[in-house]
Amino acid sequence: MTKAAAERYRDIDFSGAKRGPALRPEPGKTKISIRLDNTILDYFRGVVDKAGGGNYQTLINEALLEYVHRRSTLDIVRQVVREELAPYGSGRRSNSAVHRPGGGGGGARPPRGRPHEPTGSLDERSAAEVLTLLLELLAGSPTSLLMVTHSASLAARLQRCLCLQGGRLLEGG
Repeated sequence: MTKAAAERYRDIDFSGAKRGPALRPEPGKTKISIRLDNTILDYFRGVVDKAGGGNYQTLINEALLEYVHRRSTLDIVRQVVREELAPYGSGRRSNSAVHRPGGGGGGARPPRGRPHEPTGSLDERSAAEVLTLLLELLAGSPTSLLMVTHSASLAARLQRCLCLQGGRLLEGG
């Protein structure tokens, strides 16, 4: 086995050098230095190892983008749900008779012609988040939520559930 020797010292002239990165960053990217928990780095490096190669920094970037997009999507859904429910008195109010069905005073009527499956075309995770938002918005208000769903896991989160089978109401729901 040959022993490797260090290169002899050379006097290098840096007088004509320019400051800046040796490699130009990709458009739309900025290089930063941050401190991450070792468990985060270990996780992403492990994903790259299992995949047989890749770039863990790209995976971290994609995870952050997904989180930002998801948060902004949830904020948009939250706003739309609030705007849709606002005309029907879904705000947090007292339980006065004015707002109760049959309580007199001409309280707001439930919406007609609204989608009866608000989570129908969503994946299970998004559907659960939309239901959570609806329940949060309706908490403490006299407004009820009437919802049709084919998801047993969503139905299990509701206070009362009526089940239909073959067009007939099952006894006991």
